[in-house]
Amino acid sequence: MTASPAMLHRARPVVSAPREIDPESPPPQPKESALSRTVRLIVAIPLFALSVAALFPFAVLPVSTQAVVNARLARVRSPRGGQVQGVSLETGDVVSAHQRLALITGSRAVSRDEVSAALHTVGALEEESSHVRAELVSALLQKSRYDEMYRSYTDHLGQQLQTSVDVAQREQAAAARKAADMQVEVKRDRQALAEHLIPKSLLEQAEDKAERAAQEAEVKNSNLADLKRQLSDARSGYTLSAANQPQFLSQRDEVDAAVARYQQEQASLNLRLTRLGGTVKTDEPQAATLIDSPVTGPIWARSVASGQSVSEGDDLFRVADTASIHVEVWLDRRYGPQLSIGDTALVYLNGLGKELSGKVISFQGTSRRRLDEEVNAIDLQPVHPDQYHVTIELDEKDRKILYMGQAAKVLFPGSKSRLTTRFYFWLTRL
Repeated sequence: MTASPAMLHRARPVVSAPREIDPESPPPQPKESALSRTVRLIVAIPLFALSVAALFPFAVLPVSTQAVVNARLARVRSPRGGQVQGVSLETGDVVSAHQRLALITGSRAVSRDEVSAALHTVGALEEESSHVRAELVSALLQKSRYDEMYRSYTDHLGQQLQTSVDVAQREQAAAARKAADMQVEVKRDRQALAEHLIPKSLLEQAEDKAERAAQEAEVKNSNLADLKRQLSDARSGYTLSAANQPQFLSQRDEVDAAVARYQQEQASLNLRLTRLGGTVKTDEPQAATLIDSPVTGPIWARSVASGQSVSEGDDLFRVADTASIHVEVWLDRRYGPQLSIGDTALVYLNGLGKELSGKVISFQGTSRRRLDEEVNAIDLQPVHPDQYHVTIELDEKDRKILYMGQAAKVLFPGSKSRLTTRFYFWLTRL
């Protein structure tokens, strides 16, 4: 059966005309949900806070370059020669004051030849010691003279700088008044010009004078600031650059080094004489000698073991004194004028997440620092040679063995409010 044309027309599918798409129009975007906006806001707020923290000038408060919780070491030396016995403590063990660390027993017999050689050596050492002692006395006298010259020099330099500052202040005030007067005259001439009372050339002359007066006032102000900085450096122990310092300052440092060298040689000779004296005087066994800890604290180093032979004066143990726990700090030089003895310090222990407090008890420039007689557990060296060395005495409740050796971040709040100080302290720990 053949389909009619009408049936074929009805069976043909209807195809709609294709829609034209504008290539420049953006595709429709899905509508952003409230949850998505909330998540984006939660992420953006911390990022904004970090950006503000990076730009915020928290350096107005002194912050440490590096710091560590330290303690002074007590050296335990052998009082005589012999053999060490009873060593059972290891490095890190905590001992109490007067607790027994070891004992020394026995004594080696000394032959006649050894005694004769020792006597000959003692004579040579005594002669050398006499020579070193004479050199040390001479060096100490020179050091005393240079110290007096340095005190006179710093006093004179401070007086000169103070006088220069006073003169510069007067000149700066006069220049500022002159600049202000010239500005008043310019305003007056502008009013007169507006009223056609003076020619424009007079106004231009007045403006030129005012500009020169302002420049002069700016120069005077800069000179005054430079003189004040020099005066502050002089009072802090910094006098002039190495190229402009008087020659006696370098000679003073050389004498200081010579004094330290002679003292070390003298101590070494005395120790050798003491040992040789013991060799000459005794050749019989001695009773056991107890070795006690002089302080309470952890054993920082142990140099001997049971059965080891030692001589008089040999190092046996080093014990960190818990009563001397403090914080060693190195600071950038620009913070010097803001610090003084007795200032409060906030200490944050990076490893433990603890916050401690204390006060400044020592404040020295690197170039004038002297070696301490007491040895610290950790020798913290400055990152840059031109820095300040600050020692902080911790509050008694914060002097714990657990904190020894911990790296720290230290902030010196000074006269800032507690809220501002806490905020700055938080920023330094980011």
